[in-house]
Order: sequence, then C-alpha cells, then structure tokens
Amino acid sequence: MDELETAFFHKLFERIKQLEPSTKKEKLLIKALVISEMAGLGCSEEIVDKLVENRKETEERFSYNKAV
Repeated sequence: MDELETAFFHKLFERIKQLEPSTKKEKLLIKALVISEMAGLGCSEEIVDKLVENRKETEERFSYNKAV
C-alpha cells in the first residue's frame, strides 16, 4: 500500500472504532483485519482487541435486554 492508501485505512479504522457495538461493527472490523494482514500494516493486534471488546459489549447489551 502506498502512503495515501495507508492513511485512508487508518482514518477508516478510526471511524469504525467510534461505532456503537454491533454485528455491523464486527463485520467491518473483520474486513479491516483482513486488509491489515494483506497489506502488512501491523494493526492486527489492535483490531483483534477491538473485535473482542465489541463482542463482549454486544453480548452484555443482549443479555441486559433479555433480562429486562
């Protein structure tokens, strides 16, 4: 990837991180993980951390809604 594409990816990743926890966010994070791995950007660990965090928050929200 050239510098412009890398900058675009990082801006996109920042926007994804700002989304509310959801399955849509999870799908976008998985796509970002694939792009990061293919391009060798070195963001994989951070993306996986965000995936785990998103899953936990989504499950907490689901279990809370189910209890109410």
